Amino acid sequence: MVDPAVEQAIGIPVSMWPGNCFAIATKMVDAGVVDGKPEYGIWTGPIDEGSPFKGRLIARHGWVRMPDDQICDPTRWVFENVEPYIYVGPEDHYDMGAADLREGVLGYVYADEAQILDFLDDPEAFIDEIEAIRMLANTPPKVAPYLMGEVYEAIDRMGHGAWIPIDYQEWAGI
Repeated sequence: MVDPAVEQAIGIPVSMWPGNCFAIATKMVDAGVVDGKPEYGIWTGPIDEGSPFKGRLIARHGWVRMPDDQICDPTRWVFENVEPYIYVGPEDHYDMGAADLREGVLGYVYADEAQILDFLDDPEAFIDEIEAIRMLANTPPKVAPYLMGEVYEAIDRMGHGAWIPIDYQEWAGI
C-alpha cells in the first residue's frame, strides 16, 4: 500500500499514477521522498493479463535509481496488476535507455572504457571521427557511469548532442 503521505508530498493521488511513471518518479525525487536519479527506459518484466499494458511488445517506463544502485519504482504494481505499492529492490526488469534492447536486437556496439578514456583525454582529436562520436554518444551510462556524463557533455559541446539518446541526456542532466 502506498503511504498517503507520499501522495500528499508529490501532489498526485495514486489513482493518477498509471501511465505517468516517469513523472511520478521525478516528483518523488524532487519532493525528497526518495534519494536518487530518475531513469527512463523499458520495463522488461512480465505484464499481467489484467494490466492496461498487457500485449505491448515494448513498455516504456520510468523509475528511480537510488545511490545504493537499488531501484525505487512507484508504479511497478501497474504491470503486476496488484494493489499500489512502491517497489524498492534490485534492478531485475529495467533497461535504462533501452540499452540492452538496442544492443541485442539492433546490434549496437558500445565503446569500452579504454575508448572512453581516449576520447576524454582529447575530445578535439575526434572532431572528424564521426562514427566514433556516434558510438560514444550511444554508449549507455552503465558502461562507465563515473565517466559517461563527461562524455555526453563533451559530445554536446562539439555540436553533436542530437546523437545522444534523450534518456542518456536526462541521466547526465544536459
